[in-house]
Amino acid sequence: VAYGLGITGVDPIEYDIIFERFLNPERVSMPDIDVDFCMRGRDQVIRYVAEKYDGEGDDGKRVAQIITFGTLQARAVIR
Repeated sequence: VAYGLGITGVDPIEYDIIFERFLNPERVSMPDIDVDFCMRGRDQVIRYVAEKYDGEGDDGKRVAQIITFGTLQARAVIR
């Protein structure tokens, strides 16, 4: 899906990436895309993405930094 949307240049057919690895009937939630960067290159990546995808239409902003907070039950915290 990411290749079809132009998010990545990695062709899953060329590299024999199995579709079911990412989307299978046992999964209860929608799939997501995780991207992690080391702290040294983080600012450079943010600048690149903003320069590439922020446009002149609407208010010109198409890139945003977001965060997700998770919660743990007490059992999971004390491992």
